[in-house]
Amino acid sequence: MLKWNHAIGWLAAAACAALLSAGAAVAGDDSASAEVPEAPSAAEIAPLVEQLDAQRFAERQAASERLSRIGRPAIEALAEAAVGDSLEVTVRAIDILKELMDCGDPDTDAAAKEAMGRIAESDRAAAARRAAAALRAAEA
Repeated sequence: MLKWNHAIGWLAAAACAALLSAGAAVAGDDSASAEVPEAPSAAEIAPLVEQLDAQRFAERQAASERLSRIGRPAIEALAEAAVGDSLEVTVRAIDILKELMDCGDPDTDAAAKEAMGRIAESDRAAAARRAAAALRAAEA
C-alpha cells in the first residue's frame, strides 16, 4: 500500500507539472510549444477506462497514468467507472479523481470534487465510502 501511495504522489506531481507546462504555453512562454494539444475525445478515453480493469498490472497502471495526465476531460468517464461493478476500477478511478482534486488548476479541482461528491452520494457502497473519505481528507 505504501508503494501505491508513493506512486500516486509522483503521478499527481507529474499531472500538475504537465498542467503548469500547458498553462505556460497558453500564457505565451516562448520556451514552451505554442500549440496546445487537443483534449482527447470520449472515444479515446473510454478504452483507457476499460483498461483500468485489465488482467495485467502494467496495463492497469499505464491506463491510470494516462488518465491522470489527461485530467479534466477524463473526469466524467472516471466518475461513471467508479460506480461500476469492478472494485479495481472503483479504487483506481477514485485515486485519479483524488489527484485531480488537488492538481492546482481551479477548474479541474472543482470538477473532480463535484464528481467525487456524486460518487459519495451513489448507492454503490464501496465507491461511496471511498469517495466520502477522499472528500473528508481534502477538507482537512
